[in-house]
Amino acid sequence: MKIISLAALISILVASTGFAHSDDQYTRAESLTQSGDIAGMAAAYRQILDVDSADTKARLGYATALSWQGHCQSSEKQFSKVLKQQPDNLEALSGLGYNYAWSNQFDSPSNSLNKR
Repeated sequence: MKIISLAALISILVASTGFAHSDDQYTRAESLTQSGDIAGMAAAYRQILDVDSADTKARLGYATALSWQGHCQSSEKQFSKVLKQQPDNLEALSGLGYNYAWSNQFDSPSNSLNKR
Protein backbone atom coordinates (compact mmCIF):
# COMPACT_ATOMS: atom_id res chain seq x y z
CA MET A 1 0.00 0.00 0.00
CA LYS A 2 2.87 2.38 0.80
CA ILE A 3 4.40 1.71 -2.63
CA ILE A 4 1.15 2.68 -4.36
CA SER A 5 0.90 5.88 -2.30
CA LEU A 6 4.50 6.73 -3.04
CA ALA A 7 3.97 6.09 -6.75
CA ALA A 8 0.91 8.34 -6.73
CA LEU A 9 2.84 11.10 -4.96
CA ILE A 10 5.69 10.85 -7.47
CA SER A 11 3.20 11.04 -10.36
CA ILE A 12 1.63 14.17 -8.90
CA LEU A 13 5.04 15.80 -8.41
CA VAL A 14 6.13 14.97 -11.95
CA ALA A 15 2.87 16.31 -13.38
CA SER A 16 3.04 19.53 -11.36
CA THR A 17 6.66 20.06 -12.39
CA GLY A 18 5.61 19.67 -16.02
CA PHE A 19 2.91 22.29 -15.63
CA ALA A 20 5.31 24.72 -13.95
CA HIS A 21 7.76 24.12 -16.77
CA SER A 22 5.07 25.01 -19.32
CA ASP A 23 4.16 28.19 -17.44
CA ASP A 24 7.83 29.18 -17.40
CA GLN A 25 8.09 28.40 -21.11
CA TYR A 26 4.98 30.47 -21.90
CA THR A 27 6.43 33.40 -19.96
CA ARG A 28 9.74 32.96 -21.74
CA ALA A 29 8.08 32.75 -25.17
CA GLU A 30 6.03 35.88 -24.53
CA SER A 31 9.11 37.73 -23.31
CA LEU A 32 11.05 36.70 -26.41
CA THR A 33 8.17 37.87 -28.59
CA GLN A 34 8.15 41.29 -26.94
CA SER A 35 11.89 41.63 -27.39
CA GLY A 36 11.60 40.70 -31.07
CA ASP A 37 13.38 37.33 -30.80
CA ILE A 38 11.02 35.36 -33.03
CA ALA A 39 13.42 32.42 -33.41
CA GLY A 40 13.65 32.19 -29.63
CA MET A 41 9.86 32.39 -29.39
CA ALA A 42 9.54 29.50 -31.85
CA ALA A 43 12.06 27.45 -29.90
CA ALA A 44 10.26 28.06 -26.58
CA TYR A 45 6.91 26.96 -28.01
CA ARG A 46 8.57 23.98 -29.72
CA GLN A 47 9.95 22.87 -26.33
CA ILE A 48 6.44 22.93 -24.88
CA LEU A 49 5.17 20.88 -27.82
CA ASP A 50 7.97 18.35 -27.32
CA VAL A 51 6.52 17.69 -23.85
CA ASP A 52 2.83 17.99 -24.78
CA SER A 53 2.05 17.79 -28.49
CA ALA A 54 -1.65 18.45 -27.79
CA ASP A 55 -1.00 21.90 -26.27
CA THR A 56 -3.10 24.17 -28.48
CA LYS A 57 -1.74 27.43 -27.06
CA ALA A 58 1.84 26.33 -27.76
CA ARG A 59 0.95 25.09 -31.25
CA LEU A 60 -0.68 28.42 -32.09
CA GLY A 61 2.35 30.31 -30.79
CA TYR A 62 4.69 28.05 -32.73
CA ALA A 63 2.63 28.45 -35.92
CA THR A 64 2.62 32.22 -35.51
CA ALA A 65 6.39 32.32 -35.01
CA LEU A 66 6.92 30.18 -38.10
CA SER A 67 4.69 32.48 -40.11
CA TRP A 68 6.53 35.59 -38.89
CA GLN A 69 9.80 33.94 -39.95
CA GLY A 70 8.41 33.37 -43.45
CA HIS A 71 8.06 29.59 -43.09
CA CYS A 72 4.56 29.68 -44.53
CA GLN A 73 4.15 25.98 -45.38
CA SER A 74 5.31 24.86 -41.94
CA SER A 75 3.10 27.45 -40.32
CA GLU A 76 0.10 26.32 -42.36
CA LYS A 77 0.65 22.74 -41.19
CA GLN A 78 0.69 23.86 -37.55
CA PHE A 79 -2.48 25.97 -37.89
CA SER A 80 -4.15 23.07 -39.72
CA LYS A 81 -3.32 20.68 -36.86
CA VAL A 82 -5.19 22.98 -34.49
CA LEU A 83 -8.13 23.23 -36.90
CA LYS A 84 -8.40 19.45 -37.17
CA GLN A 85 -9.06 19.33 -33.44
CA GLN A 86 -10.93 22.64 -33.14
CA PRO A 87 -12.47 23.62 -36.51
CA ASP A 88 -13.86 26.88 -35.12
CA ASN A 89 -10.66 28.09 -33.45
CA LEU A 90 -10.65 31.76 -34.47
CA GLU A 91 -6.98 32.28 -33.65
CA ALA A 92 -5.99 29.44 -35.98
CA LEU A 93 -8.37 30.60 -38.70
CA SER A 94 -7.15 34.19 -38.58
CA GLY A 95 -3.52 33.07 -38.36
CA LEU A 96 -4.02 30.92 -41.41
CA GLY A 97 -5.65 33.86 -43.20
CA TYR A 98 -2.71 36.12 -42.42
CA ASN A 99 -0.38 33.34 -43.52
CA TYR A 100 -2.15 33.13 -46.89
CA ALA A 101 -2.00 36.89 -47.32
CA TRP A 102 1.70 37.14 -46.43
CA SER A 103 2.59 34.30 -48.77
CA ASN A 104 0.45 35.76 -51.59
CA GLN A 105 -1.87 32.74 -51.68
CA PHE A 106 -4.97 34.60 -52.77
CA ASP A 107 -6.28 32.04 -55.28
CA SER A 108 -8.43 29.84 -53.10
CA PRO A 109 -7.65 29.44 -49.42
CA SER A 110 -10.56 27.02 -49.13
CA ASN A 111 -8.66 24.52 -51.30
CA SER A 112 -5.86 24.45 -48.77
CA LEU A 113 -8.30 24.19 -45.87
CA ASN A 114 -9.93 21.18 -47.50
CA LYS A 115 -6.57 19.39 -47.48
CA ARG A 116 -6.64 19.28 -43.68
